Amino acid sequence: MDETIMQPAEALPEAEPASTATAAAEPTDETGEAADTTPAADTEQDVQPGDGQPIVIPVRYNHESRELTLEEAQALAQKGLKFDELSPTLDKIRYLAAANQKSVQEMVDALVDGQDKQLYQSILEECGGNEALAKRLYEAEKDKWSARYANAREEESKAPEKDKAGLTERLANEFVELKAEFPDVAEFKQVPQPVVDMAVNKGISLTDAYLRYQHANARKASAAKAAQEAASKASPGPQAAGSGETANPTIEAMMAGGWK
Repeated sequence: MDETIMQPAEALPEAEPASTATAAAEPTDETGEAADTTPAADTEQDVQPGDGQPIVIPVRYNHESRELTLEEAQALAQKGLKFDELSPTLDKIRYLAAANQKSVQEMVDALVDGQDKQLYQSILEECGGNEALAKRLYEAEKDKWSARYANAREEESKAPEKDKAGLTERLANEFVELKAEFPDVAEFKQVPQPVVDMAVNKGISLTDAYLRYQHANARKASAAKAAQEAASKASPGPQAAGSGETANPTIEAMMAGGWK
């Protein structure tokens, strides 16, 4: 029996979270001290950074084990972050699917199909029932939808690069301000990395971050100096030989040759 779905929502593909794991391996040393040493059995070893071989990260998802390169792991991690962003929308689709006793995929297909049918019916009415004309206009409208979708995906893929370019321009402009306040910082590479990280993560200017960095370092230096002075007062240094000792008249007379 056909089911009527009220208020169709925007169809979104069901995303799946990515799972990554950190590879842990122990380096194996090769020695050649004894010629008659029995060779060890071949064992599977994880690749260590810096040995000239690609690093792989073992993961297990959906009862399957895979080995991912760093690039693949980064891509899956980004997809996982995107899934977190889409989770509220996906929950709404799950709600509609449960209300209509459908799976999520069936619900999405039904929404897309309902949207297409609604579009065709509206065009058919405008064409006065001329199906041949309505089909041509319908296909033309669907092409427009596909083009808008492709453009949206392209803009989405370019967003990270645009964000990076915008951040680079912002830091460049803020460095000019920083250099005017602190002429000793002649090049951007002289800016401490914690300053750049603070400016980016907290959304503050480079100059503000640099001032905070200097203030924090000054407080650390002051605290270290105070601790050193307190330690010096609590633990006096070595004294000169005989200093602080009580004088003995008899011994003094012996040393002076006056004791008989």
